[in-house]
Amino acid sequence: MPESMREVREFFPEAQVGRECIALVMRSFLSSGQKFKSQSFAKCPNSKGRPVRGVKIHCMTEPYVNTVYNSLVDVSDCLNIPQADLIAKLSNESGLHMNTFGSKGDAGIGQLTASAIDAALEPYWLEGGRISVREYYIENMRNSTKDSCRRVMQNPSAYEKITSVVGQRCNLINTPENPLRNLLYTGMYYRILKHHVAGIKYINGNDIISNSDGLTPLPEDKDFKAGGLIEKFEIRKNLIALGIKNPDMHAVERAIVMLGYNAGPAKAAEYFSVYLKKRLQNKKWLSETDVDFLSTDFMKTWQKMVGGMAKKASNQSAALAKARKTAHTKSLPEFLMIIQNSGSPGYLSKVALKHKELLEQMGDERCVSPNFIHF
Repeated sequence: MPESMREVREFFPEAQVGRECIALVMRSFLSSGQKFKSQSFAKCPNSKGRPVRGVKIHCMTEPYVNTVYNSLVDVSDCLNIPQADLIAKLSNESGLHMNTFGSKGDAGIGQLTASAIDAALEPYWLEGGRISVREYYIENMRNSTKDSCRRVMQNPSAYEKITSVVGQRCNLINTPENPLRNLLYTGMYYRILKHHVAGIKYINGNDIISNSDGLTPLPEDKDFKAGGLIEKFEIRKNLIALGIKNPDMHAVERAIVMLGYNAGPAKAAEYFSVYLKKRLQNKKWLSETDVDFLSTDFMKTWQKMVGGMAKKASNQSAALAKARKTAHTKSLPEFLMIIQNSGSPGYLSKVALKHKELLEQMGDERCVSPNFIHF
């Protein structure tokens, strides 16, 4: 990586979170693993081929932390991605380490899968197939006036076309292309989800909302009219009907996008829609605690609930089948744990737990978003 990515930047106005946040996440992830060798990490002899698992746990150096931090801030600022949200998600999956390698070939910091890579390589439907999604974002990043975009564009290897073949995952782990390449593909996938979920387009560095009213700049007002799947499933309308009078639609959009990483955008929006519609049909009005992912450790609550039901049922599958019948009567975090059948059940609660851990470890909000998954 060029020296500008490895050094401490004394003036870094694009940074929404401090370098200490990145260092904390990286250090915590290492300390939670094995002391000497781990199947979670891999090595790559070059930029081609399949990563080799079971390597010695690496050390953390200042240039390593700086490179991850500078790359993450540049990509997220350029693509208008909330940095604190991204840190909570990546803390749950890779600990922000470059050489993490998941059981299904999920690679690097963004734990990118074949479907996420392919989503960036396919023809962009908005452009009538004129160019690929990757080419669309490169074109619009080049047209941006942001310094962060300019710095990313100075590294062509970061945005070159790659293959989604699992046997070539070193293309998302090896240096010097990474971590910038991995984070850029992660960022492009985030923007793809954002467009699907809420109709929010990226045009020359700006967020533009596309809904039934047309194209307008994305407003800062939290109760904005989203497009995409949120508009299709009438999620804002149903939240209001259920008693959430002034829903934070930015938080709703970010929550569904976050879940979309794990479950897919269509499924993520569908889960939210089904929950709200069933509550409406049964006149189960919502309170703020019903959509609060942060106040309770729902993972412990869920494990206790299913464990107790399994004692009465023949097995956990029977317990889950029974729980699904009344899942809509519970909070949204509990509903997702019971209903989610794509990705990892309870994924949003796991990410929220990482958010809470960061808040507790730092003792303040410097590493987290104050409205994270809070409607």
